[in-house]
Amino acid sequence: MKYTFTLLALLVVTFAGNSFAQNSGKDFFDPQTIQDIQLQFEPKDWARQLDSLRFNGENLLNAQLSVNGVKFGLVGVRIASDYGFSPASPRNSLHLQLDHVDKSFNHAGYRSIHLSSALRDPSMVREVLGASIARKYMPAPKANYAQVSINGQPYGLLVNVEPFESPFLKRYFSSDQGSLYYCPPPKKENALRTGCSPSGFGSLQVEKVEACYSDYYKVMQGDGYKDLIEFTKKLNQPNAQLEEFLDVDRTLWMLAYNNVFVNLYSYSGGVSRAFYLYKDQEERFTPFIGDFNFIFGTFKNPGLGNGADLGFAALQQLDPDLHANNTFKPLINRLLSNDFNLKLYHSHLRSILYNELLNGSYETQAKQLQEFIRPALNNDKNKYYPMSDADRSLIATIGKVTQIPGIVELMNERIRFLRKHPALINVPPSITEVKVKGREKFVATQLSEFNVSAKVVDFPQKVKIFYRFSPHEAFKEMLMEDKNNDATYKAVLKPQNPGAHVEYYIMAESFKAISHSPQLYMFERHHSSLEEINK
Repeated sequence: MKYTFTLLALLVVTFAGNSFAQNSGKDFFDPQTIQDIQLQFEPKDWARQLDSLRFNGENLLNAQLSVNGVKFGLVGVRIASDYGFSPASPRNSLHLQLDHVDKSFNHAGYRSIHLSSALRDPSMVREVLGASIARKYMPAPKANYAQVSINGQPYGLLVNVEPFESPFLKRYFSSDQGSLYYCPPPKKENALRTGCSPSGFGSLQVEKVEACYSDYYKVMQGDGYKDLIEFTKKLNQPNAQLEEFLDVDRTLWMLAYNNVFVNLYSYSGGVSRAFYLYKDQEERFTPFIGDFNFIFGTFKNPGLGNGADLGFAALQQLDPDLHANNTFKPLINRLLSNDFNLKLYHSHLRSILYNELLNGSYETQAKQLQEFIRPALNNDKNKYYPMSDADRSLIATIGKVTQIPGIVELMNERIRFLRKHPALINVPPSITEVKVKGREKFVATQLSEFNVSAKVVDFPQKVKIFYRFSPHEAFKEMLMEDKNNDATYKAVLKPQNPGAHVEYYIMAESFKAISHSPQLYMFERHHSSLEEINK
């Protein structure tokens, strides 16, 4: 089937205080919009100066910024400090610091704009597609595309990736005041500090020399490395209660995603890198992926001891339990050494496999994205790959020296491998007929509690309900009971507030698998209110 799309009109923007706002109401990262970003540097040798600044730190070069035809003002620009920097290249990733000159400048709460050049991605869809899938299961950035020009000349079609700043943190963690750390890719020129673990990098091992933490991590916000050091010490304690200081479920989703999509440019790879850690209001840390450019096997080193990259077949058959027994990867080893966490992790792998891959939705979305950006990419004179490679990159490996797997080519065999893997063949319990009992007709007495029931079959051992009466509360859990042995499990939730609203999801655990209702319980839940059940 051929997919055709019409590029939507560019957003109309106006000044709103010191921010540019969108009258159309569309998000700056709306996936059906290609943003128009123009930069005007005063120095004629701006390209040389940007290269020089990139080699010598993270200083910024001032430029006038215009977004979708509206002049924004003077901002700071640098080449993004990522793995893809190429000196004298006509097209590098760019970081725009909006509040560099005027500290009050922002865009919808964001202080920066990050534009990825999508190095080593002929398809130009990995980041937008990868982040879109990840957002269903875990904290992940929004992303779309931007046509960038500099001093009136086209610079290229880049990927506009949401910065990990206040709007992102508030969306996923309710507050943006917690400590935030980033594990950047290690630089080849950096010598290993004496006393630092040679296998450390961003693996979250305990470092005996505290200065080693500054070699491996960057403080994005917070009181130095204190919280991170405390976290690594707790994480590596043999009998630690991980749930007290780590969002275990979100972490398992991230690890499952990395494995299914062969994302070794993250914590799960040979050298842990390009991931963030955030400490929330509950004093718990959550890791999340910082770079989606290298998913689908583009980065190939799993860190299995010999230092070698994996071949194509080995990428397709990457072990679902990669690093489960590796004590140098405590975030994986400590979690998966727990039987319940291992079962939950396997269930997450299975959910992603069946929700995103077996039904072909990832391939459909990839083709739609390519068709959408085709006119802009075709006109990009600075693109890394010819259009023939872009067209073939979904189904065929591109390149001879640096081989970039075709997305569908890689995943078709990976789907077959995972589907037959012993850890994923177990059918989880089925949860249906979820409901809250309402007040019966002609009964005057008002209900003051929630009687929740669900039909659960396929041999559940335990059925639990997770609930809260306020979005600001942590979820509580309660065991549901099947008192009549008819596969109908029930629980009674008793609120304190007479006008209560309840938000809940259900988990069913069998001997080897786990299921949830709703299936995407991380961001979708069942709801009810006393007003509703008393109608």
